[in-house]
Amino acid sequence: MDTVAVYLERPVRTYGVQARGGFVLVRVDCPLDRLPSLAAVLGGAQPSLKFTACAASWSKGRGGLTVCLPERHAAELAQLVREQGGQVADSREASLIDLQGPHFGDRWGIAEQALAALEEAGVEPLLLLGATHTLQVLVDPAAVPRALQGLRGRFSSPEAGHA
Repeated sequence: MDTVAVYLERPVRTYGVQARGGFVLVRVDCPLDRLPSLAAVLGGAQPSLKFTACAASWSKGRGGLTVCLPERHAAELAQLVREQGGQVADSREASLIDLQGPHFGDRWGIAEQALAALEEAGVEPLLLLGATHTLQVLVDPAAVPRALQGLRGRFSSPEAGHA
């Protein structure tokens, strides 16, 4: 006999649901053989570019990076990409919404709850990231108030007055 456990908490408790602006989401394209050197150059840039997120992808001889970083570093990123034989394929302003634990890694359905909240609020996320106790959602800056309202309907937080 198998035992299946499901953890259900409504609203999902968090240590905080907070938004920060001033980011840019950049999609970089480059020849696949340049992807490792591009990643090394970006990772070793001094001063640090302060990535919030960086994901690599590749297909049919082309490499790509999706990068989120503070807007003030966008021009430097673009310059380093060009020097490595790549190009900025797309760039857009973004705001970052952080949802912190507790113990998101131990609980199922956290991302589903966030995506459902955003859909109900009429907000299309630009990117969703999850790691152990943190969920990060990138949205268009104009959508932040609606996104926060939707997320706070499914996630409780001390700053909203219910924890």
